[in-house]
Amino acid sequence: MACKQASPLASLLPVGHHAAGGATGSRGADRRVRLDKWLKVSRLVKRRTVADTLCDLGRVMVEGRIAKSATPVRPGQRLLVRWGHRMTEVQILEVPSGNVPAAEASRLYRLIDGVSPEVGEAEHDIPAVPMENA
Repeated sequence: MACKQASPLASLLPVGHHAAGGATGSRGADRRVRLDKWLKVSRLVKRRTVADTLCDLGRVMVEGRIAKSATPVRPGQRLLVRWGHRMTEVQILEVPSGNVPAAEASRLYRLIDGVSPEVGEAEHDIPAVPMENA
C-alpha cells in the first residue's frame, strides 16, 4: 500500500486550514459573510433579493453607514434596517457558515430597538425613497 504524501504547499497553510478551501472550523471569530446573505439567514428578510433591494435603496446601515449588499458583516456589529415607517436595530451575535433552522435564526442577533418583522411582512413595505444620511 502506498502512503498518501502531503502536498508540498500544505506546510505553508496556517494551522486549521486545508488546501481544498479555507478554515476547517465553522465558527471563527473573524468569519465574515455578505450582508444580504446574513439578513436572509437570520430571517430578518424572507429572500436575499429583498435584502439586495433594501440595500440598494439605502435602507440598511452597518455601524451607522449606509451599506451595500456585498458589505461583509461580523459578530459585534450593529445593523439598522428601515422598513417604511418602522426601524429595526440589531447587534450581530453570530455569523453562520450556512443556513440555520428557522427556530434557531433569532440566536444570530440581539434586538436593540424596534420590532423583528414577521417573515414576508416587510416585503410589501419597502419604500421607494432612500434613507437620509444620519
